[in-house]
Amino acid sequence: MNVDNEPQDDFEKAAATALAAGERDYESASDGSYRFAGPITLGADCLKCHLPNRSSNKPRTAGLLISMPVAK
Repeated sequence: MNVDNEPQDDFEKAAATALAAGERDYESASDGSYRFAGPITLGADCLKCHLPNRSSNKPRTAGLLISMPVAK
């Protein structure tokens, strides 16, 4: 879990931009790893920890990141 709720590297920044623009997902394969980002809805129960100082209970969207090594 990224407690800062901000993209940490170039892949995450590009993924955040793509998902915010309405793309269904974002993926990349390079340097021996596959990375995937997709949207996930955070409901009120999730937001108790992810965004404790919120002013609304409306659901929010976050990025779910998956990374795995790949062989050539």
